[in-house]
Amino acid sequence: MYKKIEFLNKNQIETVNIIRSEVQDRYWILNKIRLSEFLYSVKEYGTPEFYDDFKRINQITLPCVIFDTHENTLTAAIFFESEPAAEEVLKGAGVTYIMINQTKDALTHPELLRFYRE
Repeated sequence: MYKKIEFLNKNQIETVNIIRSEVQDRYWILNKIRLSEFLYSVKEYGTPEFYDDFKRINQITLPCVIFDTHENTLTAAIFFESEPAAEEVLKGAGVTYIMINQTKDALTHPELLRFYRE
């Protein structure tokens, strides 16, 4: 038997809806995706180093991402709580890490504005 759980809280839903309504058409907003869906270790497949890298990124769930459909790549990850481990991995991979503390930040955060329509 299973019960349904809250996927996003009310503030997160409001924030995501703001972002979704403002981004350019080329970007998709996706929620609750494992980082391993977007990153792959450069270490040799089958080695302990590869497995360690995979375990590290597979433990990270991205609350909200901006996916560029023209480039077919993860462009930014949006967090509602600080995640230092995720921030380190994302920055190392050239992915923008965005921290949203309040819903209003969705309209004013400088890192988000570059994805928005003019």
